Parts: sequence; C-alpha cells; structure tokens
Amino acid sequence: LQKAAAACRNHIRAIPDSSRLLSQCAAIQSLLGNKELSLTWAKSGVSIDPDRLGAWFTLAMVQFRAGELKGLRETCDQIERREPRNHGAAAYRAYSYALEGKYPQALALLRKGESPESLKNLTFLSQRGYLAARCNDKQVLDDTLNRIVAHKDHPNCTAERAIIASAQGGMDI
Repeated sequence: LQKAAAACRNHIRAIPDSSRLLSQCAAIQSLLGNKELSLTWAKSGVSIDPDRLGAWFTLAMVQFRAGELKGLRETCDQIERREPRNHGAAAYRAYSYALEGKYPQALALLRKGESPESLKNLTFLSQRGYLAARCNDKQVLDDTLNRIVAHKDHPNCTAERAIIASAQGGMDI
C-alpha cells in the first residue's frame, strides 16, 4: 500500500484532473488511515466528474472509514438521485447506521436492498459480511463468505475478506 500511495502522489501530480485516479488513490489513502488526504482526493474526484457514480461510491466509502456520518448521508442522497435503483446507495446508507452502532438496523436495510445482481457484487458482499459479523448473524455471514469465495480469483477478493475479518476482531479467515 505504501508503494501504491507513493505512485498515486506522482500520478496525481502528472494528471491532476482524473476523477478515476483521484478516487483510486483516495481509496488507497483510506486503507492507510490517512483520513484527510483520502477525503480531499475523493471529494476532488467527485467535483471533477459529478456524473461518475464510481466517484460518489468512493467518497461514501472514504467517509464511512473516516467516520463522517453527516457527509456519508449527504453522499448517499447524491447517489440515490443519480441512480435510484442502485444497490450501492442502500449499502452505504446502511453503513451510516453502522457508524451510529445500529448494526441490526444497518443489516436489515442492506438486506432489504438485496437483489440477484447485488449478491454477485464483491463490494456489496463485503459490506453484507461486515454487518453480519457485527450482528453475530452466523447464517448471513457464512452465506456471504461462501459467495465471496466464488470470486477467489478477483483481485479485490482478499481486501473484501479483510474487511469482514476486521468486523470479526481481525480473525484470519
């Protein structure tokens, strides 16, 4: 991650107006725990291309990791305005409840937004697994982990499983 973060800084200097680059680099900084820089880059990514839904999703993820409840809810509103039927908005709105420690409500909201498409989406599954682990819902957790295993060759699979492990107290899964 440190090497990726260093590469991001160099690339952003060379291409400062790329929404995708800013979003990807914001996600890396967020994983490193650099809240201020990740929020700055994610917000810049949205301002450069406000029509790109991926930039909004990155901003929501970064806001969740930074514990910015108000900002996260506003971002969810923006996502829902742009794509009312997208499962991602429900996922991040559920995370806003999780920030308040309302894990059962968060999981219920997330499950309400489930669809055959969302259950194939690795990011959605990691959120589902995270909340299921926080609620100690073994059935949903096991189902989620089994669905994630189906994506074992996907480059993000390990990161998504790590998110769930963090909710389980850092256990190696």
